[in-house]
Amino acid sequence: MNNSNKNINADTMNSKKNELLNMIKIVENQTLSNIIQSVEERAQITYEAMKRRTRRREIVQARMMCYALIREFMPHMTLIEIGAEFGGYDHTSVRHGIITVKDLEDVDKWTREAMEDCRTRIAELERGNLEFDINSSSGLALAQFMEFETQNVRAARLHRLV
Repeated sequence: MNNSNKNINADTMNSKKNELLNMIKIVENQTLSNIIQSVEERAQITYEAMKRRTRRREIVQARMMCYALIREFMPHMTLIEIGAEFGGYDHTSVRHGIITVKDLEDVDKWTREAMEDCRTRIAELERGNLEFDINSSSGLALAQFMEFETQNVRAARLHRLV
C-alpha cells in the first residue's frame, strides 16, 4: 500500500470519527435538553428561572431535580459542568442538590413521584429523538454507543443502590 492510500484511509477514518463525535455531541445536548424540558413540564418552572440565583423553594427544588437527573442520565458530566449549565453554581452546590434529592426521594412522596415522572418523560423524549439511519455506518456506531451509555447508566444506578 502506498502513502497516498494510507493518507486517504486515514482521512476517511478521521472524517468518520469526527462525524461520530458530532453525532454523540448532538445526542448529549439533546439528552440535556430533554432532562431540562421534563423538569420544566413537571415543576412548571422555566430553565431561565432555574438558572437565576434565588432561594425560592420551588425553583431550588426544580434545579436540584435537574442536577440529580443529569447525574443519573449523563454520569460522565462533572459537577462543575452541571453547575455551569445552571448559571455557574459551584460543584459543592450541585453535590448538595443531588444528595438532597436522593434523600428526599426516600421520604417525600411528591419528590419521588416527580422524579419518576421526569424519568418516564425523559425516556419518552429520548425514544422520540432517535431519528437516524441505523443502516448507515455512523448510525450503527451511534446506536452501539447509546446502548453502551444505557448500560453504563444502569450499572451506575445499581452501584448506587448497593
